[in-house]
Amino acid sequence: MAGVTDVADEWCDKGSTACDAGEFTLALECYDRAEACDSSCERVHYERGVTFERMGNSASAERAYRVCLERWPDHDMALSNLGSLLREQGKFDDALRQLDKAVKANPTREEAWFHKGMCHRSLRQFPQAASSLERAVKLNATDADDWHWLGGVLQDMDRVREALVCYAAARRFSIKPSQIPFLVQRSGMCGQRAATSAARPGPDAYRIPHLALLPKEHRRPVLQIIVSDFGNALQFLGPTGNVQAVQAVQGEIASLNQAIMAS
Repeated sequence: MAGVTDVADEWCDKGSTACDAGEFTLALECYDRAEACDSSCERVHYERGVTFERMGNSASAERAYRVCLERWPDHDMALSNLGSLLREQGKFDDALRQLDKAVKANPTREEAWFHKGMCHRSLRQFPQAASSLERAVKLNATDADDWHWLGGVLQDMDRVREALVCYAAARRFSIKPSQIPFLVQRSGMCGQRAATSAARPGPDAYRIPHLALLPKEHRRPVLQIIVSDFGNALQFLGPTGNVQAVQAVQGEIASLNQAIMAS
């Protein structure tokens, strides 16, 4: 015969399934049944929070996560979700407190590192933002959003060649067609900045640490995306284009080709 905790878990499973199906009222009823079976069930308040969040009821979601954390202060998923909610409300300092606890409780919680990075970016704490987003990328190296926003932070820091690699990675891994034009635009801005910078690229200009965060089989294709962009820039400039601009773009392509040969 199943114990009360097992029965409560079964109700939580049913509630989670209902939530995934968009049947939110049924999901909440299931969590009520779970709590009635076992008031100490760890999942109940967390699952309620997730359901309220999907319903767009941020206030109720926050309350549910906080009740969960009153009982289980190291619940890393509740900490991460609460931090995300607070970030969306612009409460960055409180969000960071929750997210710091989340990554301490579970250093492999990718989304907590992501939200932590985004909080730091909103506070214009760019080195901390880059460090957190790099941790997120290390945990999920094919996540387009992680690469996209890491690129954004590096661009904010004027580290444009590193940003180019990140935007190209985001384009390679993106499953959102609507995201591509924005990433192409951002890549163009960084490419122009790189080609017009006073420092000409050396042979190692694109052999950057972020390239090593990519799975090996994706490194060359990501670099080739950037080569293609600079190739398009050359076509736009044409044979009679500004000689200095043409030479600058050719220098970027040569440096990229060096990185491709080494990858």
